[in-house]
Amino acid sequence: MRLCEYPNCHKQHIAKGYCWGHYQQLRRGKRLMPLRDRSVQNKDCTCEVEGCHSSVLAKGLCSRHYSALRYHGTPTPAPRPRKREPCALCGQPPAVKRNMCHRCYQREYRRGTFRDLVQTA
Repeated sequence: MRLCEYPNCHKQHIAKGYCWGHYQQLRRGKRLMPLRDRSVQNKDCTCEVEGCHSSVLAKGLCSRHYSALRYHGTPTPAPRPRKREPCALCGQPPAVKRNMCHRCYQREYRRGTFRDLVQTA
């Protein structure tokens, strides 16, 4: 097996005498640099969010909380308020489908009176 020509790199040769990482650096016109060892990166650190014990991905956060930080601006976004209305037939909360609770929805679906309810509404 042929190895990468970069000094102290012991990965398998892919193209032009270099491993995949060094070949990509070469293709992009960058100066060849040592590759980071991602196998040991941040394995002993845990997420900074209270109650989360996952390993760190970036900025002291695990992948879940780092994604939340990128998309929402905070690692723990506030939960969206859910609008729950009572069932249109029995009045029991919460309505799941077509303003009906699960029990009423299944009952009307089995009876076949679904279309009648939708047309009158």
